[in-house]
Amino acid sequence: MRKNRAKPRKTKTSWTNVVWASVTTMKTLPKREQRVQLWYEKDVLQNIKSDDDEETYDLDNLAKEYKAKGVSVLGESTLTPDDELIQGKKAKRRARHEAAAKDSSSESSDSEDEVDKQDNEDAATETKVKKVRLSENEMALGAFLTRNKKTRRDLIDAAWNRYAFNDENLPVWFVQDEDEHMTKPQPVPKELTAEYQRKLQEVNVRPIKKVMEAKARKHRRASKRMAKAKKMAEKIMENNDATNHEKTKQLKKVYKKAQEKKKEVTYVVAKKQSAARRARRPAGVKGQYRVVDPREKKDKRSVAAKKKREKGGRGGKGRKGGRK
Repeated sequence: MRKNRAKPRKTKTSWTNVVWASVTTMKTLPKREQRVQLWYEKDVLQNIKSDDDEETYDLDNLAKEYKAKGVSVLGESTLTPDDELIQGKKAKRRARHEAAAKDSSSESSDSEDEVDKQDNEDAATETKVKKVRLSENEMALGAFLTRNKKTRRDLIDAAWNRYAFNDENLPVWFVQDEDEHMTKPQPVPKELTAEYQRKLQEVNVRPIKKVMEAKARKHRRASKRMAKAKKMAEKIMENNDATNHEKTKQLKKVYKKAQEKKKEVTYVVAKKQSAARRARRPAGVKGQYRVVDPREKKDKRSVAAKKKREKGGRGGKGRKGGRK
């Protein structure tokens, strides 16, 4: 008789066993970790993908779209496996470099535009260069240079002379002394230099705004008086009843009235007792007045006598030379 051998029973893993195993493992963990693990084991959280997976998925889709349009993607080799086997290390490196250069050309063009804009902004913010002010001789020399080709050529040729040197490492005081004394005078006409000096003097002597306005008002008043006198003169000339003598007399009177009257200046002689104090308006003096001293009167008389002697006339009290 055959002995009945006991066949091993197959253990079936049921859901109860899994739950029991998880419960036994949960008992060994602390309470806080148990709560965290239970929260992550929810069915809602099982199908969530990570952000990295989504980013890689989006990048792969973009790469496929660009490849479909014929655009090369940076970082991927454009060579086929057969080409890679044929080419050596240097050729592979050169091919990768060329592919990277093509892709970076668009980026470099954008960066160049930004650099150009920045350079333009920097140039605008830079301080303006100060204008060099030339002297009268330098301006005359510049005008003389622009006359014609011959004068320009002669001036350039005249610059090469025995006074010209190009020595280096000279003391500053020596260079300044050489510039002042060891220079050949420029062949510029004196009339041209004098003209520029006169122009510069006119600019420097130009009066201030208040003085110019006062002179303009004075000129306007005088022109108004003369226009009024002309109208009156026309009426006088149209009068047929008056004789020529009467007309001339009336015209002289009208034009004399139109002229500006000179303001009379009253001279007041200062006395010794009032010389130190500030001069006050004397009693009975109206209008403009001027305080003078006896010394000024004597000085004026001596100046007049000197002019008369120079002309050849007799002097004042004493003659030049006197009696012998």
